[in-house]
Amino acid sequence: MKKLTLVLGAAVVVTAFLLVLVLLLDSMRWANYVEVLAPPRDVSQQERILREKLNYYEKSADELKTLASLLLGLSTLYGLALGVGSYISVQEAKDRAGEAIERLTALETRTGQEVERHLNDIRREFPLFRNMQGSIRKICNKLQEFIPDTEYGRDAFQKINLNDRVMIEHYERSIGAFEFFTLQPFSEDASRIFTMLGSYYSHKYGRENSEYKKSGNGTKPDLADVSRARWYLSRAQDIAPLNISSLNELGYLEVVVTGDSEKAVPFLEKSLDLYPEQQRARYYLSIAEHIRGNEARSARKQAEAVKHYQISVDQLTEALARKQWQAVEEPEHYRRAIHYNRACARARLGELAGNESARNALFREAIDDLNKTFPTGKTPDGQRKTDFAVDLVNPGDFFELGNMPNFKDELDLIRKRVGV
Repeated sequence: MKKLTLVLGAAVVVTAFLLVLVLLLDSMRWANYVEVLAPPRDVSQQERILREKLNYYEKSADELKTLASLLLGLSTLYGLALGVGSYISVQEAKDRAGEAIERLTALETRTGQEVERHLNDIRREFPLFRNMQGSIRKICNKLQEFIPDTEYGRDAFQKINLNDRVMIEHYERSIGAFEFFTLQPFSEDASRIFTMLGSYYSHKYGRENSEYKKSGNGTKPDLADVSRARWYLSRAQDIAPLNISSLNELGYLEVVVTGDSEKAVPFLEKSLDLYPEQQRARYYLSIAEHIRGNEARSARKQAEAVKHYQISVDQLTEALARKQWQAVEEPEHYRRAIHYNRACARARLGELAGNESARNALFREAIDDLNKTFPTGKTPDGQRKTDFAVDLVNPGDFFELGNMPNFKDELDLIRKRVGV
């Protein structure tokens, strides 16, 4: 079909060329004919010349008409040939595309079969690979059932009964195989598992250490629990560097459990950089500043102590301006804990104030925060109640406040409401 189209195209071009050539030759021939004619001598000779001209024009017109008809016919045939050729080309392309699709479909089928065969071989050799994502998710969900509210409260470990502790340690052994695999495809769930286990050992050590100090005898807490907590939380951070939960748990471990607040600061600052709208990192940073203030006050560095206590107040005020404890809406007890810590820092600032007016203003703000911590009609949080009892006696944060006649009655009312 392509050859036919080319032949017709060539014929159209040749015909057009002949048409132009005939016109040129006729024009030249007529000019030569006119030159050789003698000038007319009478009317009859003029009539003969006119008749010859008319015959010549008629003959030329017939020739041009024939050539034009031939050109039109050839052009029509050429157009039809082009149309038919295009249709045939489209059909051929369609057929080739269909064949290509069939080959790709067959290749896909073969590839799928080969992949499935290799997967089955791997599963037979390594049964752990079977539904690994589902297994990791199952472990994550089970641990979440046993470890309550890992984000808050030093009494979290006490809430876990003995049977649940056995189950936690059972699932902990299950994740030992994680070290042999690349966990990046399961980073979110794997990081949550390591974070929960780190939190578990952190709270375990914190509770057992608190009970040991309170009783003065018995079995010492296992320091290895602190190492386990650090390792699990660091592993969670390695797997998911943007996970602020593991960073905050590391902050909690160092600030609250071990008391080494300086180690906590880099974790908490990184967490705050990743998610500025949270309260939790600010809450622990404020505790770190309060500890620095206590150290400066003990060293009789009053100006330095005031600086750290004021930073603590500022951190807590910033936290109260936010609505999320970590990455979810805050429960009410978090806000009460923030008010309590701000009351502690304001009481210390009042104790160190340079004049009576500033002292009274700061003690008034501390009393206001305590009223928000222990509102009328609300059952006091157990941990806050314990902390309040300790802070009321020397060298607690509210010891000096309790000795101020202006505020003693209000503080006694709060004390009765709390039951300490």
